[in-house]
Amino acid sequence: MVGPKTKPNQALRLTKFQECWKSIQKVLESRGVKSESKVTEPFKTIVDLLVQEEIETEEGTTGVCMEYLLKNNILGELVTLTESDGLIGVRGEVIRLISSMINLLDDRFLVHNAVHAPTLKILNACMNKRDSKECHADDLVDLMYNICSKIHGYPELLHIFFHEKQWLTVPQKSSGGRTQGQNRFFNPDLLRNLVAGDFNSNAGAEEREYEFVFFKHLMGFIHKEGKTGDIARTALLFLMDITNSGLRDFILTGDFCAIIAAGLGAFYSQLPRKLVVDMSTEPTPPAVPSAREAQSNEISSSLEFQTTLESFLKYIDFTQEVLIRCSSGSICNSLLENTKNLFLENILYPSLLECSDVDGSAVAVITYLDILIQSVQNTELNNMIVAYLVNSDLAKLPLVTNQSAKIAADDHSAEVLVPPLLPYNMKDLIFSGLRSTSQPAVIAALKLLKTMLTRHCMYTLNFLDIEFVSQQQEPMARRWCTPVNDHLRVLNRYLSLISLIDPSHEKETSVKGYGQYLLDAGAAMEGHEQYHQDDIAHIQPKNPLAERKAKRHARTMSVRYSDLEVTRSSIDEKPAEVASLFPQCLGTCSLYKHRINSTDPMMHILIGLLSGFFGQSCELNLAVTGVLIAVVSCPSRDLEGWVSSKVESPSPHNSRGSSINPSEQKESKSETPSLIYDDESSDEEIDPSIQEEINQTRLYEDPAFFAVLEELSNQIVRCKRDFPQFDQRFQSRREELLDFSEKPTTKALRSSKENEMNLSANRKSFEEIIDNAIILNEVIKEIVSIIQVRRSLGVDEIWYV
Repeated sequence: MVGPKTKPNQALRLTKFQECWKSIQKVLESRGVKSESKVTEPFKTIVDLLVQEEIETEEGTTGVCMEYLLKNNILGELVTLTESDGLIGVRGEVIRLISSMINLLDDRFLVHNAVHAPTLKILNACMNKRDSKECHADDLVDLMYNICSKIHGYPELLHIFFHEKQWLTVPQKSSGGRTQGQNRFFNPDLLRNLVAGDFNSNAGAEEREYEFVFFKHLMGFIHKEGKTGDIARTALLFLMDITNSGLRDFILTGDFCAIIAAGLGAFYSQLPRKLVVDMSTEPTPPAVPSAREAQSNEISSSLEFQTTLESFLKYIDFTQEVLIRCSSGSICNSLLENTKNLFLENILYPSLLECSDVDGSAVAVITYLDILIQSVQNTELNNMIVAYLVNSDLAKLPLVTNQSAKIAADDHSAEVLVPPLLPYNMKDLIFSGLRSTSQPAVIAALKLLKTMLTRHCMYTLNFLDIEFVSQQQEPMARRWCTPVNDHLRVLNRYLSLISLIDPSHEKETSVKGYGQYLLDAGAAMEGHEQYHQDDIAHIQPKNPLAERKAKRHARTMSVRYSDLEVTRSSIDEKPAEVASLFPQCLGTCSLYKHRINSTDPMMHILIGLLSGFFGQSCELNLAVTGVLIAVVSCPSRDLEGWVSSKVESPSPHNSRGSSINPSEQKESKSETPSLIYDDESSDEEIDPSIQEEINQTRLYEDPAFFAVLEELSNQIVRCKRDFPQFDQRFQSRREELLDFSEKPTTKALRSSKENEMNLSANRKSFEEIIDNAIILNEVIKEIVSIIQVRRSLGVDEIWYV
């Protein structure tokens, strides 16, 4: 019977370790050809023996193999033996050996002088020689990454590599009681104090000079593309997590922030100056570019462009992570300032000045700018970029002026910093794109405008001709509220357009997808309000709204339309509680309430683009409608005259018309109007005399959006007369798109050119008209859902008689 296998004892393990080391020495001393292939296996065996020994050894004790490694300074001898240029291949194996040991062994392995001294020596030797640096770049970065990872887990290790220059010049007395291989500079208690920053606590101390060669080596790789650059940047982020006062001073006095900011410019400059957006999804193929244009214009779908763009986005993420992880406000401010000076002013802004929609450079710049704003999630960095490029005097807006006056009354030292106006800004860029004769430039400008309207709505107030109509100080009885009949009239008119396009809509008990539109509309308005507060906090840093930034997820705007069913069922039982929810939401939204004037140039451009709906590609129509939906989704924007009806003669029951009778005014103050839409309400519940007076004194005018949408719906009706199979194909195509959870784009269009027809003097395929009709149908549903959610949340108040 064979007994169980016994573990090799320490003597056998040490013997095997010694044999491996002797074989390595023999190979290196012989300096034979392909020596690296002969040491690979012994190196692997040494690492395996050390790892196995550490697993079986009790914590706090050192195994015999580890003692042999430290006592005989094996790593130091390996580094010395591979200094010759003839053993450059073996040097790479040594780097990988040290990296594997640091990665697999205990965090305190680096504490020993016999470990970190040769590690630094081989790092310095390779980094100071260009050939070695390029040859071993990947291995060097992996080694530094493993060191940073260990420092992140055991912060006391930082000061083995980071220390004062003066400390190295002070003679150190050796301790007779220290063990062989122990770092004579290492004192755990001292390192804990250093990490805590206690060494900098003396007031009036002289400015210290620090040495961190390892950090400088790592900075040399953060601009690399591919895996090497990713690993180097990740390693640097490990150090950002443990930034103490000493490391902070070292970074601030160095060029760390300038190098990172310069990297943004370097990666941005690698993007092609001219870009051709891949329009292959359109039924009509684009014109074939000339040989010269083909060489200078990059195709957006090409692998080379996607790789370059990915590198740029990765570096943006790295810059954001530095701002997020670094606990030093001084470093973050320095990085933001350097980003503005080196990237925005010297790289990005000049590209805006030089771009043109004739050669495709405008499409490239607008596309990159849109991607940049969407990719930067850090609030400080994003707002800094947008504020510089918008470059409008936001301090003159009423919402900022009022706050500034209040702050100045309390703090005379408070100032509102206004940036110098630039000759050309983002507004000019967007307007130029919208007026362009190039469809790719128009689409790119629309996408950027949508991003700005969604993420930086307050900054776009200077894009529009607006009038502030704040009702925050008005009592409820004097606020302008839309009568419920007007609200129902608007909804019914929009719903009638849906029935014109899709007759099956009336037969369905619940419109497919409409519930999701309601949820999306509520989420969009909540997100708008969050972005509003972020923008205002940046425009006016001392604004009281900034103090509420930490309470972003506890706003009254979080009331969802889906919750209204529960609210409706309990309204009779708890009317006071329900009424208290909506005035809070109303006050938040009406703080910056504004109305777009009828003469606004941008809205007229958008309405004009919408009017040519069936003469345009689906991609352009999606971009136009996306912008219009973003406009109406803002809870601070009054939609009167654009989406909701404009009343020429005011009602006698509000402050815009004749005075309210004292008895009626008293009654209106004592009873809070319900803001919940009741499906069972009818005209019989309203006093007939009041209803007749309202109808006689009110003149209705169709909203601008509705007038255009009605005309487009009538075009579809006329199209159905010529194509009897229209409704059938409409339903099948809509089901096809919804089944794949895709929006109706031209990506799924068939190549067939049959059934072409003439509509609005433009020849379009039957399939594209179907897709455009589906887009129009879904857009109207979005508008209806937004109107309902705005009323339900109290964003637009309804007067229930």
